[in-house]
Amino acid sequence: MGPHRDMFSEYVDLRGQGLVVRLGDEDKTIPIAGRGTLSINMLGHMIAYANALHVPDLSYHARLLFCCRPLWLLPDLS
Repeated sequence: MGPHRDMFSEYVDLRGQGLVVRLGDEDKTIPIAGRGTLSINMLGHMIAYANALHVPDLSYHARLLFCCRPLWLLPDLS
C-alpha cells in the first residue's frame, strides 16, 4: 500500500466503490482510492509492486503511529 498517487503507474481509480482497508492496531477503516503498480526507490534500486493499493489516508495514520516517520523509513526489525 502507498499513500501518494504519484508513486503509482498503471493506475485504476477505485474511488466511490466503498472499498476500505482495516487498520490492524485500531478498530478503524480507511478508504482505498485506487490500485496500480507502486514503485519505490530503495537504496538506489527501483522496486515495483504490482496490484498495490493506493490508500491516501495511510500517510496520516503512519504519522500518528510512528511519530511522523513515513513507513518506508522505519528500521528493519527482522
